[in-house]
This record gives sequence, structure tokens and C-alpha cells, in this order.
Amino acid sequence: MPPPEAKQGKKPFIAAIFFILSLLVGLGTLQLAIASLSLGGAAASSGLPGFGMLGGLGIALGILLLLGLVGAVLSAVACFLRKMYWRGIIGAVIQPVGGHLLFGRIGSISFFTSKKDVS
Repeated sequence: MPPPEAKQGKKPFIAAIFFILSLLVGLGTLQLAIASLSLGGAAASSGLPGFGMLGGLGIALGILLLLGLVGAVLSAVACFLRKMYWRGIIGAVIQPVGGHLLFGRIGSISFFTSKKDVS
């Protein structure tokens, strides 16, 4: 007689929900980076002093946001599939760089405490 299957915990699912919330917030913030890029380009071309740096800030914000979005997707996929724990670790470490800090931290803590549920 085979042993009974172990109950799967809810922590990976909760972590995935928080990573997806962080992904949605990051997508909304990406629009801010794009607006900053366009505003910086318009201000730099008009010759206003000091406003040309807005384009550089927009680029930096956009790169960080894209890193955070990739991290959130990696972690959410690892949590939903309950496989590839290393992928979830990489995503959980990268995600707070450009994603939502609160949702990212809660998702990371929930993910790291669910090691036995994710293989």
C-alpha cells in the first residue's frame, strides 16, 4: 500500500499572488518611466537647463523596473509550478530591486519559508 500523499502547503500560492501583485504595480510604474523619458527628451530638446537629466532618470528607472518584472515572473512561475526552487530564489532576490517593495518582500518571505512545498 503506497504512503498517503503529503498535503501541499498554501505558502507558495500566497507568494505567487504577491509576486503577481508586484508585477502589476511594476507595469503601472513602467508607464511613469516612459513618461519621464518623453518629458526629459522634450525638455532637453527645448534647451531648458537641468531638465535633460529627466531622460537619464527615466532610463535608469525603466531598467530597474524591467529587472523587477523579470524577477516577479520567475518567482511566480516557480511558485505556481512548485518546481525549480533555484529559479524562484533568483526571482525573489531580483524582484525587490525594481518591483513593489512591500509585495516583493512579503512574497519573498512566504516563498523562502515554503522550501518543503517547492522542490
